[in-house]
Amino acid sequence: MLHKLMISFVLFAIGLFLGCAGGASDAPSKDTRSEDVEARDVPSEELAARDLPSDALDADEVTSADADSTDRDSPPPPPPYVPVFQVESQALLDHLVADFWSPDGNWEGDMQGDATAFAPYILYASGKARLEEKATATVDYEVTIAAAVATTGVLSMEAVVGAPALADGFRNTGKTLYRAAFLLGARQGYAMIAANPEEFAVYVGQLATVYGTGAYLSLVAHEISGEQQDLDHALDLIARADATEWDDARGVYRYASGMDWAQATMIMALAKAYVATKDETHLTHATRALAGMDAGAWDAASGGYYLNEGKAGKTLSGNNNMVWAMLDLYEATGDATYLTKATAVLEWVFSKDLYSPVEPMLFHDWTPAGRSDFYCTGCNFETLCNVHRLNALAEADASR
Repeated sequence: MLHKLMISFVLFAIGLFLGCAGGASDAPSKDTRSEDVEARDVPSEELAARDLPSDALDADEVTSADADSTDRDSPPPPPPYVPVFQVESQALLDHLVADFWSPDGNWEGDMQGDATAFAPYILYASGKARLEEKATATVDYEVTIAAAVATTGVLSMEAVVGAPALADGFRNTGKTLYRAAFLLGARQGYAMIAANPEEFAVYVGQLATVYGTGAYLSLVAHEISGEQQDLDHALDLIARADATEWDDARGVYRYASGMDWAQATMIMALAKAYVATKDETHLTHATRALAGMDAGAWDAASGGYYLNEGKAGKTLSGNNNMVWAMLDLYEATGDATYLTKATAVLEWVFSKDLYSPVEPMLFHDWTPAGRSDFYCTGCNFETLCNVHRLNALAEADASR
């Protein structure tokens, strides 16, 4: 049973990525002080009688002139940042909450329980009490189904995929139960991946995704715990990926099916590793992997990333992961180019290729034959998380 429980916590890491403010005027200020002095026309003899220097008027006028010059030469403040995709995002959130919420904390319409993983982030971020309550109910639901796995030894996909919600639950409520459960999962996940990574590659098609997701969640664990062991776990998995999965000639991590999954998960892990260590090697590999995706899978005509170099189709989940990776790169470097690239991907996501304003909903796949007729609420929640992160980071960048 313990073996199955440990596998469940590893699979949640893998399943996480398989789910489906006006400017100032340039006009100079009026020099009212000089006008007042000149209007009184005080003679220099009177100034001397008052023990004032005879050049007092000139000094006062120069000071006012300097102030005028400063006002004219100062650049206006930057215009306020205007958030993007707000109308579509609000429509999606309203639809998800109204039509897919269940009072037990479970969300309907997700493919692999991934709504449990992503819904808490955006609901907590809303700042609205009724939505924050739903976020906590979602995390509590995850606790319940994870405990059922521990009791019965029977794996549950919802428990596996939704477990990362525990980290958001802890960060927003401070509940130590959430913290302990998440750290246990991340650490046992590392142990199982380190012991037999091939056992988990069968679920995702490539070892790079196994290493990337495991390392990423170990780095989140390090952010929460501050303990060296979690950073060491992440760096070990990254080192394994770099040693065995990096294709230096092509500048990408090897993949069997999903080029986007392998590159995105490794970029995410490498960006966080760079923040934690300042080791330039991590940043170099992350940027090279992104360049490889751009060269091999970016659709220059319509936008968005293809699943792989075969360019047979694009998915919402794969493009969500690429946006998440670019936002992590921005946080690591402060380079606003990554915000621009993330925006470009989301522009395709909200195009007619995936987005329907009628439901409203983002559908899951696109091929040259057209948009798929199915959707995943978990992937829609992940898109909402990406939009929120993008706008928060871009607003802060614009005000710098």
